[in-house]
Amino acid sequence: MVTIDGFIDKGAYSVEQWLTKQEVKKALKIDDGAFKKWNEHGKIITVKSRKYYYDEQELNQWLKQNRGPISQLKVGNIYNNQVIQDIFKCSGQGGMRRSHLTNALVLFSDHSKNQPIYEDKSYIDEHGNQIMHYTGMGQQGDQDLKSTQNRTLLESNDLSIKVYLFETFDSGQHTFRGEVKLCATPYTEQQNGRKVYIFPLSFNDNEYVIPETFYKDKEIQQENQAYKLGSEELYQRAKKAKKVGQRKAYTTVYERNNYVAAHVKERADGYCDLCGEPAPFKDKNGKPYLECHHVIWLAKQGEDSIDNAVALDPTCHRKMHVLGLENDVELLQTKIKQYKDKGM
Repeated sequence: MVTIDGFIDKGAYSVEQWLTKQEVKKALKIDDGAFKKWNEHGKIITVKSRKYYYDEQELNQWLKQNRGPISQLKVGNIYNNQVIQDIFKCSGQGGMRRSHLTNALVLFSDHSKNQPIYEDKSYIDEHGNQIMHYTGMGQQGDQDLKSTQNRTLLESNDLSIKVYLFETFDSGQHTFRGEVKLCATPYTEQQNGRKVYIFPLSFNDNEYVIPETFYKDKEIQQENQAYKLGSEELYQRAKKAKKVGQRKAYTTVYERNNYVAAHVKERADGYCDLCGEPAPFKDKNGKPYLECHHVIWLAKQGEDSIDNAVALDPTCHRKMHVLGLENDVELLQTKIKQYKDKGM
């Protein structure tokens, strides 16, 4: 028997044979749920006197038709819940959604909540590949490895179940990360006072990286939310943190003009253009340490010119990026005008 899309066990049975239910499941590498759905909806498995028969060509065409829309998804694109539900023929709820008709498991890693129930983390392995350490199913109490979709994910390689991952950074907007695979034995850890199972997942498409801004914005939101916790709860959560997550991310790098940066620092003559105080220290070359800041940020189409740049001490520079107060912006623009009037 020819292997079809990874389902049929090559050489296990003759296509003319009438098989038992267990033999069909073994040959097609499917579980009870998939067998039932395929038999009900696909009408591709013929039943006769408790024996079963299926046609390879018909099965292949049926699976290809069911899975066709999945192949049209693009890694990195954002999809809403209804589109995902329609394409995968799965439920519209839950973080682990089983689709028997496509023999797939659809996973969601939700980073949009300020206090997430699950603490999924990504790490870079010794080969430079990103591994998602995905938290299993079960919101209350200790999780069970053999229950519901935890078991599905655990057995996904043996049953040829295709596993797909979406990451959510904004509510309702799910970024498609493509097909993933269980690449190591699940392990347990404590999250919020309960035992959970962690599934290490490797990405089939390791080239795609999430924009860095996704993480930066989320870090700020979650840190602000953390301040709202009571002191004891904040301490207990902070005490548990040990290993830092790692991700590959891309960021836009602006090729700043070195002459502009050097000029505005020299123009400031060792004093911060915002607060007027002397530079806090001198650098290794003995020059007052100031940082070049663009009043209208380069990311907001500001010019990299001496008419849009000032020299700030590190604290004032950070203040401009964190707060960006209108009065401070106006003060710096006035300072630039004064320099310009002096031919500086």
